Amino acid sequence: MSADPGPHSDYLNECLSWLDHHLKRVDNGIMEAPPYRVYIQESLPAIPIKGNRPGKWISLSELPPQQTLVLDNMFKRLLFVRDDAPSMEYSTRTIDSHEITGCFGGQWYCSGHSLAELATDQRLADSHSMCWELSVEDSMTILGNPSVKLNVSVDGDTEAIVAARLCDVHPNGESTLITYGVLNVTHHKGHGEDQVEPLKSNKEYEIQIQLKATGYTIPKGHVLRLSVSPSYWPLVWPSRKNISLSVTTGNQKSLICLPILKDDSDKKSHLKNLLAEPSLPATLPHEVIRKTSYSRKISHDIVDGTVLDVITEDDGRVLLNDETTIDKISTYKYSIKQGDPLSAQAVCNHYAMTDWQIDPSTLTKTKVTIINKMTCDEKFFYLFSKLQAYKDGQLVFEREWDEQIERKYV
Repeated sequence: MSADPGPHSDYLNECLSWLDHHLKRVDNGIMEAPPYRVYIQESLPAIPIKGNRPGKWISLSELPPQQTLVLDNMFKRLLFVRDDAPSMEYSTRTIDSHEITGCFGGQWYCSGHSLAELATDQRLADSHSMCWELSVEDSMTILGNPSVKLNVSVDGDTEAIVAARLCDVHPNGESTLITYGVLNVTHHKGHGEDQVEPLKSNKEYEIQIQLKATGYTIPKGHVLRLSVSPSYWPLVWPSRKNISLSVTTGNQKSLICLPILKDDSDKKSHLKNLLAEPSLPATLPHEVIRKTSYSRKISHDIVDGTVLDVITEDDGRVLLNDETTIDKISTYKYSIKQGDPLSAQAVCNHYAMTDWQIDPSTLTKTKVTIINKMTCDEKFFYLFSKLQAYKDGQLVFEREWDEQIERKYV
């Protein structure tokens, strides 16, 4: 693999060893490797950095056991569960939706092309969330899928989402995203059609959110922060109405379970390919006419409250074998107006061009443009797509799709 940030690994040879064993019956020991070989990151700055992320590869026969911490609303803290711990008073905290909570959470799918895909400082998102904190007195390594159990209630609508994030808070206040998870609360019983149900105002529901798997070490002197919010745009489409989300704590009503690795010594087996530089195939002879570039820009109109998130993925322009030119650009625009979840809009534009020289006297030019747009109101999602294909500057094919999908519990 050669995506950024690193470190990279020789994934192709890892795959080759696996295929040699299963297809060619080569006894190369690949199946003797431990089930888990993982990279554990060290604490990272809130702003993504170029190059290799500090950390280490380890191998494990099993993931570490979960350790439980309770949420304490009274002091906005996280506490490890102990048999001799005194009972906690019940307490409820409430927060309203805020449309820009997820703007700095990075992209849902990161291809490794650019640091612009990654999450940045979470302090703004944390300021629009309910937070609980644990001061890390000795370094703590989280390895696996954390999960959060919350007792929540909703006021303002029959649908709601809850986003939970774990962050590494540095002594200077920077907040680095470790992992996150999201749940549509109407799915609190399950995802089957007969399990999803509308919410009742101010009724308490017990929900569980599994966070994405991670390997991350929080150093001594930092703070582990759990942040919970009822919105996470643009990663998740907002509820149709702004809501108030309440979380109740006391006597283990709300918990977080962390897979904490205690010892990683002598866990270094079968890491040869993961520690090696990538084995990359030879590329075709080519000339770069325009370099690749990727950017993400977030702007806030302080007059009308619109927040615009623009991602540009320019794959560049390349000449192959002195006869074929390839050019591709994609732009993603996500906009929303504060206080108006129905103003959410996503527009994706794609442009792809290929010129090829069939013979010295004939140059054929083709171009494809695609527009995708999604908007909504209280009852429906509206999807519009348009595809146009050109040959030598002439439109040869065009098609439009215009659909609406009923909002059901979302």
